[in-house]
Amino acid sequence: MFTLSCARKRRFLKEFDLHIVPDVKKISIEALQKYASNLRTHIINAVKKNGGHLASNLGVVEIVLAMHRVFDAKNDKFIFDVGHQCYVHKMLTGRAEAFADLRKSGGISGFPNPLESPCDAFVTGHSGTSVSLACGYLRARRAEETAYRVVVLIGDGAMTGGMIHEALYDLRGIEGKAIIIINDNGRPYGGQESGFSAYLDDIRKGLIKKPFEEYGLAYLGPVDGHDLNALTKAFLQAESEEQSVIIHAITTKGKGMPEAENEPEKYHGLPRPGASATPDTELLEGAFCASCGVPTDANGAVQNRVVGSAAFKTFSQIAGEAVCECAQKDLRVAAVTAAMRDGTGFADFAARFSDRFFDVGICEDHAVTMSAALSRQGLIPYVAVYSSFLQRAFDSIVHDVGIMSNNVRFLIDRAGLVPEDGETHQGIFDVGFLSLIPEMTVLSPKDGGELRTMIEWSLKYKGPLAIRYPKAKTCDTSLNAFNSAFNGLSQCSEFMVGNYDFAPHGSNDAVKRAFHDKNIHFKGAAVKKDVYAADGVGYSEVADYLQRSDRLSDGQGGVFEGILNPSSRNPSRKNFVSYNANDGLKRGVCDFAVKNAVNYPDFLRMRSFGRENAPYAVVVSGAVMLSESLKAAEICQRTYGFETEIFYAAALKPFDRAGLSGLADKKHIFVIEDNAPSGGLGSEVSAFFAEYAKSPPVHRFAVESGYPARGTRSELLRTERLDATSLAARMSAIVKKL
Repeated sequence: MFTLSCARKRRFLKEFDLHIVPDVKKISIEALQKYASNLRTHIINAVKKNGGHLASNLGVVEIVLAMHRVFDAKNDKFIFDVGHQCYVHKMLTGRAEAFADLRKSGGISGFPNPLESPCDAFVTGHSGTSVSLACGYLRARRAEETAYRVVVLIGDGAMTGGMIHEALYDLRGIEGKAIIIINDNGRPYGGQESGFSAYLDDIRKGLIKKPFEEYGLAYLGPVDGHDLNALTKAFLQAESEEQSVIIHAITTKGKGMPEAENEPEKYHGLPRPGASATPDTELLEGAFCASCGVPTDANGAVQNRVVGSAAFKTFSQIAGEAVCECAQKDLRVAAVTAAMRDGTGFADFAARFSDRFFDVGICEDHAVTMSAALSRQGLIPYVAVYSSFLQRAFDSIVHDVGIMSNNVRFLIDRAGLVPEDGETHQGIFDVGFLSLIPEMTVLSPKDGGELRTMIEWSLKYKGPLAIRYPKAKTCDTSLNAFNSAFNGLSQCSEFMVGNYDFAPHGSNDAVKRAFHDKNIHFKGAAVKKDVYAADGVGYSEVADYLQRSDRLSDGQGGVFEGILNPSSRNPSRKNFVSYNANDGLKRGVCDFAVKNAVNYPDFLRMRSFGRENAPYAVVVSGAVMLSESLKAAEICQRTYGFETEIFYAAALKPFDRAGLSGLADKKHIFVIEDNAPSGGLGSEVSAFFAEYAKSPPVHRFAVESGYPARGTRSELLRTERLDATSLAARMSAIVKKL
């Protein structure tokens, strides 16, 4: 999986002064304590070179050394939770030299991985899984009549998840025992002082006489987590216990590095060299930068770039700022995170609006269900969460948000391909599972200014809403640049976007016959017509008629508004669908149903980026893929001699199918997205054109590898053939076959 030349290994080991790994079972405690210092130096230097999790690994050096001294890493099951505490374990199991490529493409993972070594029992990149795994291994051991010990190292932050506590209760009913070491550094990630943090604090103070008695578990501690003698004795004593046992180890996060000890949050993880001090490192560039007022060259590359310039911010920063602006204006706004206050950009919100900020610890399902209750009482909760972590809350989204259409807003950070953390942290599944939920609206901003607009607009939205954005920097613009997108929304007391199915498309005659059969009547002058639809006629059918009627022409300039099914709906509410021929008959733009006759906002429609009337169309979602698609279009024109018109889909659900219908005359349609192919944009576009008797071929470019591994974003894009050069070559190969 990772190979280094002998010369590079020698250079690496010499540079980090880490020689042959000693037999930790045989050397003296004093020698082992000195070796711990070498290990810390190795961790610090490796992370400084490649980025990675620093403070957490510095804090567990002695614990892991003691685990290897007492137990057998080759035969016993070592489970790390969260898995980023595994660096010392990897060094002790023959992978010290591989840290030269830590978290790099083709290099060693920052998490346990059985593909790297049989000493890694399980992939553990998310938290809260360890004790459940222990229960499984214990039951399997009894069934298989095999002999191995199950040893769990779990961080105090991971103990905030409910899954851990269910598994702890389950342990007492299992024959055999697990040895569970709690790494209590008093600094759970995110700084969340949860109920369990208070429980551990009470144990340290001696206020709880029989810790974990309610779980039916034995307890040893507190133990000094940096004292190898004390740890070794505790582990040996745990061996003699008849039931599963908790060993409570007190550690210092960032041990051995003063900066990390003083600021463990800041040094929890470091970016790779040359990256910004923030976790988001790469700036997205493209034609949209110029539209935001940032100078670009002909290829869309930013000119006169200034590091740290106010023109460029991470999507996370912009999201946090935008919600703060909303909270300043509306006392109902609340923010909810799951131990990711800083990572999601909400540290400022927590400081300014502490009474409306709720960090529930590493327990996303609890965050979502609690937010559903907040919304039922009139609050407007914004749940800020990483895409890969939101997966844990799927049932809560369906059961507690979707069914009652509760007004919960999900700000989904790290969507799409995520650099360096590998398989466990890729945000490539959220579009698919969120789109399954009937009441959900899913949006994807193209840049920072549009993210601000969407968040501001969401204040007036009714129903569940998700806004997804990548781990990247972007152009940041003020809301003033987007005032035209609101179309009077600020004066609207109530607003909603509907999720409506579109009827199959046919010829104009077929559509008119279907409408006539349903007694649809048309009246009015040539410029403006009203449409009265009988019961059973959908919004989309009327929209299709208005787009396809042979009585309309590009130059007519008519504005059409229809009152649909007035008798069968709430009589106090009028539902409208409108179509403006001046807005582009070619694109077939139409408005979805809205309350109070407010138009569907422009920024949620599919928009074109230049090269109008090009024979080939690119439909793209996600800020990263728009950036790559714009660059790919330049390559297609300069190198391969054909032009593509790029359409950006800011609304993934409900999708602007009316806009999509205007692409039916294209020779080919290329759909580009940085998420899994199932249930994404490509599925939507393919399903739409499957309804046509004649339609252009649809080619879907998405993340096909299943679980992308480590690498920079550029490397991941190249691996998935989604970078600009690969996209242009793939499109050219298809065009040449015509």
